[in-house]
Amino acid sequence: MFIVKSDRNKGIGTKLIKYLQKEKEKLSLKVYKKNKKAVNFYHKHKNTPLNKK
Repeated sequence: MFIVKSDRNKGIGTKLIKYLQKEKEKLSLKVYKKNKKAVNFYHKHKNTPLNKK
């Protein structure tokens, strides 16, 4: 999931991940390990990235 830089920190990612969690029983995530904000975001929303590149 990518959010355009100008639209970050507006709750868009949170709304999207909550919607996906309602729609899907299981989510598969991949994230760049250097992207600490993304890693923390997914952990905050009770998701653990499967692969960290």
